[in-house]
Amino acid sequence: MKQTLTRLLDALSSRAAGRSLRTGIPILLLVFTLLVSGGVLQYSLRQADRAVEATAVDAITQRANRMESTLEAFYRLGQGESVQAVLSALGAESGHRLAAVIDERGVVIAASRGLLLGESVEAVLPRLMRDVVILAEAPAVQSRMAGIARLAADGNSVAALFPLQLGLRGGALRAQRTGLLFLEYDLGERKAAAAAGVRQAAWQFSAFLLGLALLLWLLLYAMLTRRVRRIVATMRRVAEADFSARTGITGRDEVARIAQAFDTMTASLGDARMQLQHERDHLEEQVAARTTELSRANQELEAFSYSASHDLQAPLRAMRGFAGVLLEDYADRLDEGGRDSLERIDRASLRMSQMVEDLLAFARSTRTALHRTPVDLSERATEIVEELRERDKRRIFEARIQAGVTAVADPSLMQSVLANLLGNAWKYSRESESSCIEFGAETVDGEAVYFVRDNGVGFDMDEAARIFEPFQRLHRQDRFEGTGIGLATVWRIIQRHGGRLWVEAETDKGATFRFTLGGAD
Repeated sequence: MKQTLTRLLDALSSRAAGRSLRTGIPILLLVFTLLVSGGVLQYSLRQADRAVEATAVDAITQRANRMESTLEAFYRLGQGESVQAVLSALGAESGHRLAAVIDERGVVIAASRGLLLGESVEAVLPRLMRDVVILAEAPAVQSRMAGIARLAADGNSVAALFPLQLGLRGGALRAQRTGLLFLEYDLGERKAAAAAGVRQAAWQFSAFLLGLALLLWLLLYAMLTRRVRRIVATMRRVAEADFSARTGITGRDEVARIAQAFDTMTASLGDARMQLQHERDHLEEQVAARTTELSRANQELEAFSYSASHDLQAPLRAMRGFAGVLLEDYADRLDEGGRDSLERIDRASLRMSQMVEDLLAFARSTRTALHRTPVDLSERATEIVEELRERDKRRIFEARIQAGVTAVADPSLMQSVLANLLGNAWKYSRESESSCIEFGAETVDGEAVYFVRDNGVGFDMDEAARIFEPFQRLHRQDRFEGTGIGLATVWRIIQRHGGRLWVEAETDKGATFRFTLGGAD
């Protein structure tokens, strides 16, 4: 029965899963009712069995006590046939299984079954009794003259073993002999009757629970399910862009608050949609205005670039030219201080000219269109290294260029990246005894990573965050020349390619710049 109930509950639970509240709640209530009813039924059956067993033990103890006195009186009067009549009459009682009087030799001298008379207890009773272990208590019962009654091991019968004084017939009582009275009753009918009563009560209890569950479902449907269905219907209308839909639910309970919050959200969405539609209607006008502003800004930037490359460069070249003329033609008329001042003017104008060129290169790195094509980076790096050798033929340095390094990138912008990185490596390693610059690539987690390495002065990694900002320098101008624009230009170009740029360095041990070029590598 337990397995059947478990299978039924599993089937009902599976049917309830995925159902709507209207059908799911009744199924769950039915499952709950069956669980409670089944649990109560099982508990009541166990309690009924225990009550029957306890009552049977008490009843057979009282029966044995009464029979003990009666049978002893019959034996003292020498009426053994009356004893047999009493035991025979027990056989007609409901639930009776066996009754016997056993003398001190272990022989049956009276029994509810006539065939047992004169038989040895060890030969016949073990075949008829359900609790044969009770016979092992016979010596203790005879010695203590105290009877015992107990439930059989299988719980289906109850047995009693009580001592009897078997008196002899005569004028005066002579020596007494101790016998035993054995009784056994079957509990099957009693337990069946008790179980039937329990089941009848369980059905009545289940009917009450079902009625209660039905009432609870009606209350839940009125308070929860009906309103939830209305909320779901309103959600469907809102999902179809009907922002005028409202649940219309009022109250202070949780469901009402959810519905009211949803109505408020729907109203906000409707207002936002109207605003979005309004902005969309004017979007083309706004785009046209922004395009005009952007075009104007580009024109102004172009004008600035032209002015910077021509109008600013011309005065700078004039300054350098006149300073050079003074140094060449009037050097003998100038003292040492005058010549030093002219040399300072020449160096400052040269630096200013280089800064203007670098600023123009920085601006072009963000304005020019990006055209990705296959680029042989090893070949470009080799050409740049040769230019560095021509720049200072007296300087000796080692260059390690990995062959066959290619990428899909903008050729002109990659030329600027390699020129800046290799130029910095060449510049900052000139104080090393055996300077060396390297260029190559490696694969890290399936991604191509390019690097430029030197063994120069390096720098403290605490300063690494600002070296990619314009005009930021980590070394003095009188030690290493430069404008602080090159690495910022490299940063912008790598970003435009969708890549990353980072550096690893250590003071007096050189630096390694690494970069990637995005998914199109």
